[in-house]
Amino acid sequence: MNICEKSSQFLLRISENRIFHISLWALSKIYLFAITVRHFTRRKKGLQRPVISVGNIVLGGTGKTPAVEMLAKILTTRGCRVAILSRGYRRKPTKRTASFGVVSDGKTILLGSEEGGDEPQLLAKNLPGVAVLVGKNRFLTGNLAINKYGCDAIILDDGYQYLALKRDLNIAVINAICPFGNGHLLPRGTLREPKNKLKRANLFLLTHTDESNNLENLKQELRAINPTAPIIESIHSPVRLQDIATGKHLELNFLTGKDIFALSSIGNPQSFEKTLKELGANVRDSFRFLDHHRYSLREIDKIRRLAQQKGVETIITTQKDAMRLEGICDGNILALIIELKIIRGKEILKRWKCER
Repeated sequence: MNICEKSSQFLLRISENRIFHISLWALSKIYLFAITVRHFTRRKKGLQRPVISVGNIVLGGTGKTPAVEMLAKILTTRGCRVAILSRGYRRKPTKRTASFGVVSDGKTILLGSEEGGDEPQLLAKNLPGVAVLVGKNRFLTGNLAINKYGCDAIILDDGYQYLALKRDLNIAVINAICPFGNGHLLPRGTLREPKNKLKRANLFLLTHTDESNNLENLKQELRAINPTAPIIESIHSPVRLQDIATGKHLELNFLTGKDIFALSSIGNPQSFEKTLKELGANVRDSFRFLDHHRYSLREIDKIRRLAQQKGVETIITTQKDAMRLEGICDGNILALIIELKIIRGKEILKRWKCER
């Protein structure tokens, strides 16, 4: 059973309580009214450089961060000076970085994951030469990237609902395993917007297409909503392992036949654990925390003791989780490095240039 089916069953069970069901229904209607008003009242500002927005209409687990990383690499290889603008979800800013923060100026990483955010820190580490800025006002951070760091291409990370900024390309990332949750808006479901808002997209990027049982039906549904937006298909492809404490890289065949523990705090832990099993690992136990969980040394020590009791020497986590484990990890925890790989529609991205 995948995460989509499990979350749908959970929401179904709690909605069987009639009063609670009515409350969720009413709150979702209020939420719809609020986002509709916001859409029609928001005035858009434009930057002086091309802007690509990467986002989705469902909470978590679609693969936006690997998509942003992939696009930044494509633009960089074409000679673009790229900046990534992120809100910096759940970051803890200081007085100095309250309004905005520069995680990386393209040369040096200036902020850690706590002050800058997990995803921005991850992008900064994986993308040397790319500026990464965080802050709610992306018109502000965008102008800073252009005027101070000389950037000529801007990527909005999680920008689909950020209506205050004009964009030249609006990419909707959709998890092919669980594209629309249970089909209901927050808080009744996991939709951030109704499906018909996919009309705003210029391009659909489908992720986890190799794990989907209804890919063709999904593509037909998307074409019915938005017949002009091209569809790109991609998979999450594991490339290597990395020791969090030392930075040493290991080949994927290290996992073959090895007893491991899986540790994650991401939107779709099932997909991560499935990948480990497909790589030949024996997942003896898995530890799932809420998305963006900040690990404590006590939690990690407890998991290590359990591993010792079961004779397990290795704990595998995600690269995003590794950002939050630095400093409290002194060995035997490896991060699985995954990249987004386009399997159909690669030629569509070749049309993009740094200039308008």
